Amino acid sequence: MKLAFAKDIWICAPPTAVFAQLSDPRNFVGLQPLLVELRETGRGRDALGRLTRDFESVEQLRLAGFIPFRNRIQGVVTLASDGEVIEVEVRSRPRLLLRSCYRLVPEAGGTRVSEAVAIDCPGLLAGTVRRQAERAHDRLLAALKERLERSPG
Repeated sequence: MKLAFAKDIWICAPPTAVFAQLSDPRNFVGLQPLLVELRETGRGRDALGRLTRDFESVEQLRLAGFIPFRNRIQGVVTLASDGEVIEVEVRSRPRLLLRSCYRLVPEAGGTRVSEAVAIDCPGLLAGTVRRQAERAHDRLLAALKERLERSPG
């Protein structure tokens, strides 16, 4: 089943700072609330010559709301447009593919971060996957804002 949603947030930080956080998958732990482990596994270029960073991660999920489950994920971050667009694609069991595209636009002395998310998953899981993904991405953007707007010291 195909699912999609969009998120948007303004952050009082320059686009270069936002780009630095989202372009390095090692920064995802602490931003993505379900992630408990992440390891970068490679760097390269895609067929269009864009820089990529491959990673493996583990999400801590709760099946049926209470059964702990460690979900292994394979992912790739693609720097689609230097300083402006970042694409993240993750694959996990069972047959789940999530694609996220972040667009960074300077606005009012900060950055407007717009995220478009597309998910392919089995129909039986669609409701749960959508709820968990939307909550996780709301928390991700809120954590990004907090991290970048936190005053030093």
